[in-house]
Amino acid sequence: MRKLVIIEISPTRLELGVVIGSRIETSRIARFARDDAEDLTAQLARAESMLGGWVEELSLAGRAAGCVYRSDECHASVTSCPVSAGRAGAMGAARLSVGEGVSFAVDQSPLALDILMTDAPSKEEGDAGARQMHTLGVADSEGVVGEVLSMLERVGLKAMWCAPALGVQMIEAVRAANQGGAGRQVAMCIWEEETVLAGSVDGALKFVRTIGIGTESLVAACAQIAPQGEPEDAQQWARQLLFGQGIPDRDVTVDEEFAIRGGQVLARVSPLLQRLGVEMKQSVRFGLGDGPTPTVNITGFGRAIPHLDEVVGEACDCTLESAETDQPGGAEPTSAEVGAINAFAEGRGLKSTFVTKVKDRARGIKRVRQATWFGVGLALLVMGYEYADAGMQLKEVHAKLATLGEVHAEGTGAGDLRDQVVSGSAGVNAARKEMTDAMGECIDTGAVLFALSEATPQEIRLQSINISDASQSATCIVRGLVAGDANEASEMITSYFDALQGLPLVERVRLGTTGRQMVDGREGRRFEMTVDLVRMPPRVLAGLIDGAEGEEQP
Repeated sequence: MRKLVIIEISPTRLELGVVIGSRIETSRIARFARDDAEDLTAQLARAESMLGGWVEELSLAGRAAGCVYRSDECHASVTSCPVSAGRAGAMGAARLSVGEGVSFAVDQSPLALDILMTDAPSKEEGDAGARQMHTLGVADSEGVVGEVLSMLERVGLKAMWCAPALGVQMIEAVRAANQGGAGRQVAMCIWEEETVLAGSVDGALKFVRTIGIGTESLVAACAQIAPQGEPEDAQQWARQLLFGQGIPDRDVTVDEEFAIRGGQVLARVSPLLQRLGVEMKQSVRFGLGDGPTPTVNITGFGRAIPHLDEVVGEACDCTLESAETDQPGGAEPTSAEVGAINAFAEGRGLKSTFVTKVKDRARGIKRVRQATWFGVGLALLVMGYEYADAGMQLKEVHAKLATLGEVHAEGTGAGDLRDQVVSGSAGVNAARKEMTDAMGECIDTGAVLFALSEATPQEIRLQSINISDASQSATCIVRGLVAGDANEASEMITSYFDALQGLPLVERVRLGTTGRQMVDGREGRRFEMTVDLVRMPPRVLAGLIDGAEGEEQP
């Protein structure tokens, strides 16, 4: 079986798991003190130094690897869309939803879209009911994803994919909220940095919410009353307290040496737990509607904190249940046991990850840049040839210009000067035409298809691409369909037109005929665009193709 290395990086933890099939063969973990001033770049630098040692120790050099990471620029959301809209409609709605939550252009950045589930048919309404298809959308900036992938390559691994932790956590929450099938089910997945709530009724997903409170929030709160010492020592003391003793009673002594009582701990963590309870109560009330009080299943890292379910349950008027843990002595769980590494090992991670798009886009950009530089180089050669060939004529023109300047000063008309300049430039134009006729020009079909693929959003369904390369011009006729009402379809066609117009290999785009047409049972439009392509000498294209074939493939 294939061996895969899965890595998870968080502000307080670095973990590695070696997976064979669905079994985690071995793992490594290191924990750190939290530093709020530390950004992802600093976390990756620290991870790189440790991962290099693990790769050498476990002889993992050259192994395929994936990485789960946290990014402040990442955005993830679950979008619900009627089943009648079809897969394309659901994907389009998710794309728009994610785009509203990021500060960068989502179509030009790493984007993962996964259909999480489709609601079960209602017993009362059957298939005619308002069933929903639920899609997870995750986007991050290309700079962040590039940093993560480059780090994996530098430590000797073969980067296959990377995925933001929040996307994996949302998948786990939706799965936990639908394990029983029938009835009212709610999952509270408490992770390190956030809590994800999800609820369903009779196999229909009703809500997915994210709250900015996790186990690290509780650790930071408890660390404020830790005995004096270094921040790392205070956080370690807080971890041992939370995962060893849990949420204590008010009158219990939790640290006899420093006489710290449970009331001091509760004063710090109660506001956080109260907020979790209130958020859960509101989610159940407005998300599930009227009905019996559901039982809430606590999963994630928070399930290993004793008595947390009791305290949060009182705040939300629900019965909370924590899954059984195998942690000896109340130890903090690891990703290989309950987190992202475990999820990917068992096939529950993101189906769509970031690496393929980033690598393909980088290869395409490299190829276009090569074409640009070859073109610039060729232009310089042609200019040199033209100037050398017309050098004598230009010298004669310069000499005549000097003479004519004296003549002009004596009152001679400017007409003779104009005629002689035109005569001199004719030699340059003749040389240019001779060079073009000798070398010829054509198009790079592979680069054109790649560029079209990158520029075409999932909402656009292409029916045909016809490329023609005549002696004087090259064109590409693109025909496609787009679902949506008249305004929506027109906006998407216009956006696609602008995207094609901005491609480096495109000179001009002309919009042809459009018309109404049903698409997957929905209103839509068909369209046709004529794309005028950039032509280049065949020797340049041959060099590009040879260079591309020599590149290492992922």
